[in-house]
Amino acid sequence: MEEDHISVRKLAIEAEVSPTIIQSLKSGKKTNITIDTLSRILDVIGYKIILAPKNSPEKQLKMA
Repeated sequence: MEEDHISVRKLAIEAEVSPTIIQSLKSGKKTNITIDTLSRILDVIGYKIILAPKNSPEKQLKMA
């Protein structure tokens, strides 16, 4: 957060999550969050989640 110049409190408010979650992630006490929570946090700091196949560019997901 220091490198992005945003406080824990401001990030939490903008991502609509508890400051406790942000602080726990920052300190390493929390390592398991939902994709939704991660996505909201990343959105605030200018990142997004991209899913890509491992080790096989031609691999495609087929839905039933």
